[in-house]
Amino acid sequence: MRGAPDGSAVPPDLGRYRRELAAMIRTGSAGAYRDFLREWSDLHQRGVADRLITMDDASLMVRIARMALSDQTLSDTHEWARSVLVEAGVTGPMLAPGAPEGRASQLQASKVRSGPRVLPQARRAVRMRVARPPRLAKSDDQA
Repeated sequence: MRGAPDGSAVPPDLGRYRRELAAMIRTGSAGAYRDFLREWSDLHQRGVADRLITMDDASLMVRIARMALSDQTLSDTHEWARSVLVEAGVTGPMLAPGAPEGRASQLQASKVRSGPRVLPQARRAVRMRVARPPRLAKSDDQA
């Protein structure tokens, strides 16, 4: 978490993170992605941002394109993202004509192909009785 001037931890502004991520994706720039990663490196797992920053531009562009296609609110960038993936030689269900867009749509499409999911019947809760150890008769000594 980012630190406040007084040294206390301040929770990250996730709304700002999402807005800046969407703006970065719309730029379609590997340099903008690196700047974004540098600014928000504390929200990524340890070392992930550093590894991404050192990646080549082509690999970063593929990542940006995939992020664009996975977000329905960025539908204005989907055509561009598909062209980036085609140029990079990436194949997949997102590139097919008329393919559903975004991760949620991919999951819905896979459900349609596989049919409805049948859930097993819920088992009734059964109360288990535990046998008690037999009571020993009191002997004359214990009385």
